[in-house]
Amino acid sequence: MAEAPDAYLTETVALAERVLSLSLGSPVRLDSAPQLDSSDRSRVFRLRLLEGPPDAPTTVIVKRAAVGDDECYDPTAATFPAPAWRLFNDWAGLQFLGDVAGPDPIAPRLYGGDRDAGLIVLEDLGAGETLAQLLLGEDRTLVERRLVDLAALLGRMHARTLGRQPEFDQLRATLGPRDKATDYYTYNWLATAVQSATKDLSVTPAPGTDEELAALIEMIREPGPFLAYTHGDPCPGNDLRVGSRLWLLDFEFGDYRHALTDGVYGHIFFPTCWCSNRVPLSVVMQMETAYRAMLLQACPAAQDDVLFSEAVVTGCAYWALTMYAWNPVAELLAQDYEWGIATARQRVLERSEQLAQVAEQYGHFEALGATIKAMATKLRSRLPGDVDRLPFYPALRQR
Repeated sequence: MAEAPDAYLTETVALAERVLSLSLGSPVRLDSAPQLDSSDRSRVFRLRLLEGPPDAPTTVIVKRAAVGDDECYDPTAATFPAPAWRLFNDWAGLQFLGDVAGPDPIAPRLYGGDRDAGLIVLEDLGAGETLAQLLLGEDRTLVERRLVDLAALLGRMHARTLGRQPEFDQLRATLGPRDKATDYYTYNWLATAVQSATKDLSVTPAPGTDEELAALIEMIREPGPFLAYTHGDPCPGNDLRVGSRLWLLDFEFGDYRHALTDGVYGHIFFPTCWCSNRVPLSVVMQMETAYRAMLLQACPAAQDDVLFSEAVVTGCAYWALTMYAWNPVAELLAQDYEWGIATARQRVLERSEQLAQVAEQYGHFEALGATIKAMATKLRSRLPGDVDRLPFYPALRQR
């Protein structure tokens, strides 16, 4: 991994010193260091304190918005995927969770940021391990426990944030604009994805599919008692365990949504992650139980089996249909591609079949489930050769 240019690093250190000095109320001096990580969304550094007040941390993490070749950092940019939009979501999420989590933190402490420069300074949690590392290993017992821990942490975050959207929205608005008057937030594209796929595959939707699609979209738009602050990308790798404590990281897609769009990540096999393989049903159900128990602390509706089951299927349907929006049938038929440890075809087929199974198991959106199952069957029959099933994670395979 190439290190950042000297001038860029020097500027980053100077900006971080200013932010941390303001946060601590006393001047600090930080050292230079190579990047810890780099992606198309952010550049991350660990900087060591050289001088500062007695209560200053020994190290901090500095995160700057990454800018691609065809874009620039603009703090007034209001829509995805602008670098400022991502950074301000992360900033607001960290600050908001710091305010509402109470004595048991969910995310690293945010010291502050520089809006114009696109930089935030946060607590260095230290060396730890991510769930992604464990899933690719061999310790099945430990992995099962860590999957359940992640689900419980998501449930606790959702419980802590229920009913507090105005606080988050106000905080996010102070950082920069968010344009929600876009087609994305209508969620009508979920129906369009199904309609396009059934047409391209010559599949006749099961009776009642249109009505269930309309109901699904309304539930996503108006989650009612399940409206909570969601991570948006709670994947293996966006977590860190240090000692006995588990933390969530990277809130660039954090926002208020239907809680179960996060809560079903185990059910639907981590849809936004490069590290996506299957999880055995027995473990998925343990994850659901742990998540529900934590959500119940603030969400009485989660006690109702019918309402909660409907919410689970809603979350699964959202992600299964999103797969078709991201991967139109014509493109899937033309070619496959690998992302991380799974291919596009594996992801679409597996999540289609998973939605059909969950819809039947929980008795909700059964027409939609039947239609998606027919789509997957037809798609598989038209693909060249056999498409292997999405495999189980290495740590969860039978040996």
